[in-house]
Amino acid sequence: MPLIQITTIPGYHPPNDLSGLATISEWMIAEFASALPQLFMDNIEALHMDPNTKKVGIQVTHQKFHPLDINVPDVWILIEFSESDLNDVEQTLATAKVKELVLHWFEGSNHMLPTDYACDVRWSPSHGFLRIGDVSAEW
Repeated sequence: MPLIQITTIPGYHPPNDLSGLATISEWMIAEFASALPQLFMDNIEALHMDPNTKKVGIQVTHQKFHPLDINVPDVWILIEFSESDLNDVEQTLATAKVKELVLHWFEGSNHMLPTDYACDVRWSPSHGFLRIGDVSAEW
């Protein structure tokens, strides 16, 4: 079950209220974050995700870089998968698919790719549970 964290510099970080004046970059990141759960569900096999993963289990959070952070990109995407039994080949293939999905979303959706960006993909044994609305899951 993926946990996705999108950390951005000012100018890319969506405001709390999207009905206010937001820059194109802020809107783009908000739309990207909203699209990720469905993108991952549509590619569940290629990403080697647990077939029992529910869309509500793909959690996306927004973070801001601190003004004193050093050598950071405009947008940093951290994706942590809880599927820990993948071998190196499967992890490499899944990471390549993540890259394809991210770049295609920005380029194929007529969104501009951030000038500086990074994406880290990790796998770690993770155990937990959630309840959101009427959906419950354990891993």
